[in-house]
Amino acid sequence: MRYLILALLLLFMVGCNEPDFRNVRWGMSREEVRQAESESLIDEYGELTCSLKVDDFPASLSYQFHNDCLYRAVYVFDSESVDSSIHHEVFKIISRILTKKYGHALHDSLFWSNDFYKADSSKINTALWLGHVWRYQYWRLRNTWIFHSILKTSRAFC
Repeated sequence: MRYLILALLLLFMVGCNEPDFRNVRWGMSREEVRQAESESLIDEYGELTCSLKVDDFPASLSYQFHNDCLYRAVYVFDSESVDSSIHHEVFKIISRILTKKYGHALHDSLFWSNDFYKADSSKINTALWLGHVWRYQYWRLRNTWIFHSILKTSRAFC
């Protein structure tokens, strides 16, 4: 089974001339995103995608469109290349990168669906692997919301 870890979502809000994410602006067409993005993009399931590294962590980047207008970009970090005992540590590293760049998150929450490991913080990775906990954070920028989360779904960590 393939596992993925951490999704970073950036949602379309309003347009302007400066890039909103990487070298693109919300509302751009597929062709405009292809021209602006430095990575080689492939068209997959109606999205433009590529593989890359974010702070040395393997990830995939997906640009999502509605009526040929960019409205979301998603990073998914590949947990197959990361030891499952450190998934939450990877989440915290990405969180520190986001905090350094954008300031403190407006919201940071842990949700427990099963309290078995809740009292023992050293068991957070076990709780994540079992799907007992979900953590998310978000930031609000001028034209963008950034959502950062870690959870296990039936097919992946997201």
